[in-house]
Amino acid sequence: MDTREHIKAILHKLHHFSDEHVDLFYNMIAVRQIKKNGVLLKPGQVCNFISIVLKGSLRIYHEDEDKQHTLSFFTEDSWVADHGSFVSQRPSSNIIQAMESSELAIISIQNLHKLIEQDQLFMILGRILGDLTIPQQLSVHHTSPQDRYDTLMQQHPDWIIRFPQKHLSSYLGITPETFSRVKRKHLFS
Repeated sequence: MDTREHIKAILHKLHHFSDEHVDLFYNMIAVRQIKKNGVLLKPGQVCNFISIVLKGSLRIYHEDEDKQHTLSFFTEDSWVADHGSFVSQRPSSNIIQAMESSELAIISIQNLHKLIEQDQLFMILGRILGDLTIPQQLSVHHTSPQDRYDTLMQQHPDWIIRFPQKHLSSYLGITPETFSRVKRKHLFS
């Protein structure tokens, strides 16, 4: 599938955009390659874009002291941005990093505004902002590590083989040792 058709399929998950709308959107994006461990957004930068993962995967995380806290992962067909920085247009405290060599379709906030000026139908792209908020479904303080792991397996079973255990345990808010224990328990239950 070529890039335009891929983007058309992703846009159609939001709304049945006409070919003219897809062309308008497609003409506003830039396709960018990012190598494994490459950074899309650094702390102190303003997130003035939204990206679509065409190939590969990324994660968003922040650091404090010497510890990384993974907030979310993004795989093919996911929309990627730092929601807080994008909405406020203030510097981010997060990092968006490629976990694999990745190909992204990037649209700047300026081009997004141009699309909305051309056709109000593009306001529907605001739906993606809700998906970019930091997931609260993990309920780190209200569920057990086993429940969080089970939820992860239900929602994203492919992540277990795709991402390092240290990042998954950080995402779940548990230690790598606890992650190993609940993973083993899950396998043998």
